[in-house]
Amino acid sequence: MTDAFKQLVADEKGQVVLNAEHEIHYWTEHLGVDEACLRAAIGAVGNNAHDVRSYLAEKGRPRVAPPQAEVVPGNAAIPDPG
Repeated sequence: MTDAFKQLVADEKGQVVLNAEHEIHYWTEHLGVDEACLRAAIGAVGNNAHDVRSYLAEKGRPRVAPPQAEVVPGNAAIPDPG
C-alpha cells in the first residue's frame, strides 16, 4: 500500500486507527510522536484525527528522539548500528 493511499484512507475516515502496523507507522510518522504518546492522546480525546492533532498541539507533542551516537573515550562518536 503506498503512502499516498494510506494517507487518503486515513484522511477519509478522519480517525486515528491503530489496528495494523502500517496504521501505527503512518500516524506516528505523520504526527511526529512515538506510539505510546499517540495511544495516550487517543485515550485522552478519542480517535478523531482533528481532536488528536489538537490535543498533541496543546500538550506540546514530544517528538520522537533521533538515535543517539555512542561516545567512546578517545575516539570520535560512533553511531549505534542498532
